[in-house]
This record gives sequence, structure tokens and C-alpha cells, in this order.
Amino acid sequence: MILISGGRVIDPKSGIDEFLDLTIEENQIKKIGKFEASGNYEEIIDAGGKIVVPGLIDAHVHFRYPGLFAGCTGSGRKIVYQYKNRGGGKQGL
Repeated sequence: MILISGGRVIDPKSGIDEFLDLTIEENQIKKIGKFEASGNYEEIIDAGGKIVVPGLIDAHVHFRYPGLFAGCTGSGRKIVYQYKNRGGGKQGL
């Protein structure tokens, strides 16, 4: 199970807009709430300072803004990076 912790969770369908955690099991969101980070998780992702939008599907995107880059992790999750300046210094979003 994966824990995404401390992000601002926005889900218009269920009216959620607050700082919460998500648990993911078998590639599905299982629970949204507040959870203690523990050894029960395969991976803990710190989403502090980030926006988490459950269910948002971005099948294809073209960034037209300087300093943004999209890539996929080895596990297939899409990650968006924001470059602090044109010289590099990427920070995962």
C-alpha cells in the first residue's frame, strides 16, 4: 500500500478541498483522510506543498510555459517538474 501524505486534496465531485492523506492499494485509491506514516506502507510520498487531485486523468499534455517538464517514473506515475530557473534546479511537483 502507498501513502500520499500531507497534500492539499481537491476533489470537486465529493466537495473535498483540504489537507489530507490518501492510501493507494492495487492501483486504486482506498481511503482519503488523516493517516499515521508507519512501516505498513511500501512507499510514503510526501505531498506537502503540493495539490493532489484524485481521479484526474491527464492522457496527454503539452506544456507551453517555460520551466515545466513532464515525465513518468518507473512505476508509471506521471510526475511534473517545475524548474526554478532556466539553469536547472528541478523540484518535483
